[in-house]
This record gives sequence, C-alpha cells and structure tokens, in this order.
Amino acid sequence: YTEDYYYFNNDIVTLENGEVYVDVGAYDGDTITTFIEACDKCGCRYDSIYAFEPDKVCFGRLKAGTAGVDRLKTFELGLWNEAGRLCFNDSSESLTDQAGSISDQGNNWIEVTSLDHFFRDDRITFVKMDPGGDIMLKILDGGVHAIRKWKPKLAIGAYHSVDAIFEIPLKVQEIDTDYRIYLRHNTLHLCDTELLALPARST
Repeated sequence: YTEDYYYFNNDIVTLENGEVYVDVGAYDGDTITTFIEACDKCGCRYDSIYAFEPDKVCFGRLKAGTAGVDRLKTFELGLWNEAGRLCFNDSSESLTDQAGSISDQGNNWIEVTSLDHFFRDDRITFVKMDPGGDIMLKILDGGVHAIRKWKPKLAIGAYHSVDAIFEIPLKVQEIDTDYRIYLRHNTLHLCDTELLALPARST
C-alpha cells in the first residue's frame, strides 16, 4: 500500500543505523515489512521492532505475517494514556477488517499500555501510530515522558476526525517545541493523511 511505503520513503524521514521502531496498530505486519525493506534499501541495520495490535484476529495475522522477522517483539496490547483494560469494538464488527477501535459500545475487552509505562527504560527512535479510532491524543498523552526522553521520529495518522489535523500537531508541539511538523497525504483516497514530526537533532 502507498501509505505504508511513504512512511519511510519520503522527503522528510531518513532512517539510520540502530533504529528502534514502534508500530502502534500493527495490523498484519504490512508496515513492518515496508520498514525492513526501507532499511535494506538505505543500508541501515535496525536494532529492534516493537509491534502492538490489540485485535485478536489481526494479531493472529501479525504473528503469521511476520514469522521469521529478526529482532521483532509482538504484543497483543492497545496503546492508551495509561495501562489498564478497555472496551473494544473488534474488527469483526467494524467497517473494514483492520479497523477495530476502542469504544464504550465495543463487543470485547482489551489490555492497554502507554508509551511512558512500556518504554520507561528502553530507547525508541521511530514511532508510527495509526490504530483505528480517533485516539492519537490519548496515546500522545501517555507518551509525554518517553517522547521527551528519547525524541523519536513520529508518524501519526491525522485523518481520524475533522479536528485531528489541527489537534495532533498542537499536541506534539506541546510535548516538545523542538519538533518540526510536516503533513503528507499518502494515498489517492480520503484516508492516510500523516503527520511526520522530527526532533531538531534530525533536521
């Protein structure tokens, strides 16, 4: 898919040796495959990949689709502003097979964590987040300390609500004013307008 390709192949992001890639809403591992291909293309060796996917069916696809991938850790977890348990509308009840989302009207329950809780001590260099639902602000609220500490490159879906395209860049700037903000639309359809944010040291 073009949206997967342009996360890593664009005029903004440069991959480097030692990348620690975090995929929030990993689906079936499609973006992980594209990340690895982009690393191979530029001659970079990534250190590790963390993949988070709370939807049970999609998590099964993720495990199958990434079998044999080196230095990959997969977690059947969602991301939120704190660790806990939330009601979830899984992919069997959603409009597409990859768009399960946190919802008070959900048909299931999932475990969630936060970037701050999970990456207290572990370095991260690139965070892609595009899970189903308009939850990016919650995830960012739960990642303030990790983002300030590790200053990862960010790629965030900014199309899940009318307000998201304004609220997400403002939230990133609130977390760290050194981030440089870019927007790119990565497909020919309505979805997948992405915010790319780079810390000053990467520009």
